[in-house]
Formats: sequence, C-alpha cells, structure tokens
Amino acid sequence: MIADSQKALGVAGAITEADNRGQAVKVIYDSPWMPAAGYQQDYVQSLGHYSVSPTIAVIAHPGGPGNHQIQWRQEVHMYDVYDFAKPTGEYGNMAQAAVENARQGYLLGLARNFLVYGSGSVQTWSGVA
Repeated sequence: MIADSQKALGVAGAITEADNRGQAVKVIYDSPWMPAAGYQQDYVQSLGHYSVSPTIAVIAHPGGPGNHQIQWRQEVHMYDVYDFAKPTGEYGNMAQAAVENARQGYLLGLARNFLVYGSGSVQTWSGVA
C-alpha cells in the first residue's frame, strides 16, 4: 500500500538524518498525489479510481542499527473528481447501470461533476527501530 511504503521511506530517512547530525531530528514527508484504485468490490463501486497523498512526521534519535528511538504520526488524504462524462464499463452488473444513468443525467444537464475529498484517522507509533 502507498501509505506503508511512504512510512518506510520516512522512518529510514529520519534515521539517516539523525545519525548524520548526531541529534534528534523531526522530518516531515509529504508525497505528491498518486493515483490509486479500489481493491475490494464495494471500494471499486463507490470510489473506482481516486488519488491519495500520505503525510508522515517522524522524530528519530541517533543510535546503532535497530536501536533508534522513533515516533511517527501519519495521515492519508484522498480526493476524487466524480466525472459522469467518462463511462468506463468497469463496474459490471447493476452498478454499471447506475453509472450509465448518472452519465445520462450529466449529458442532459441534470448532474454535474463534483469533488470529494477527505482524510483518514491519524495513525501514531513510538518505539525502537
């Protein structure tokens, strides 16, 4: 998952920086928006393709390999533009019929594109890495 890889990069980068400086450091990593896709059926039908951007703040203390005191906080942000003008045919079954109905509403001027955005809950962790 995108958030897990961003977390690993953030922790590794903060450890390197703490060891190089010889003191505790706080590093914030904010990734660019990256496309994602739902991996479960209800995820795909509700969101389809969307964009995510994880942000992580890491406090790392210098130490030996596997002995760095670490604290991190991470939050994942997402956005999606509901665009009825682009039929994809990827949903199948009754969900595709709903998408086609919404598309017809768009073509008739009864529906408009709209932006949806939000953030997940803040995840925290502290320990030795």
